Amino acid sequence: MLNLTTQASTQASTQVSPVEASMQVSSPVTSGVQPRLWMPERVLVTPAALEEPWGQQILQRVEKLGLPIKKLANIQ
Repeated sequence: MLNLTTQASTQASTQVSPVEASMQVSSPVTSGVQPRLWMPERVLVTPAALEEPWGQQILQRVEKLGLPIKKLANIQ
């Protein structure tokens, strides 16, 4: 695994993985306004998504957020 080295504020170097390095995004805030987290008004769920483990996980997260859920019919 390739490790990238970054300098911490104490000038001590730490090893981070490429994934961790890609998550350290530095973007300047020029307007002083904090970005808002986007939330959907409702979530549409297909029968095929409910058959997959990831679909079940998404459904559980949406239910915990209390968002309206519409389960679509299987159209063939």
